[in-house]
Amino acid sequence: MWRTDLNDTQQKIIKLLSEDHQLSAVKLAEKIGVASRNIESNIKKSRMKADLWFLIQICQVVLLVART
Repeated sequence: MWRTDLNDTQQKIIKLLSEDHQLSAVKLAEKIGVASRNIESNIKKSRMKADLWFLIQICQVVLLVART
């Protein structure tokens, strides 16, 4: 799973957002102790990993269907 590839900051972001999905990047940064730009960068990286994981899953389904 792609979640095992998340760094410490990304895991903290996910944990905090699961508790309060309305937290801004500034509030997340304050709670984690990093710059808000760091939060924005990590969210972008997390999304890219999620998108890549989703794309891989779709390709695997397409390959399975093509084999049948």
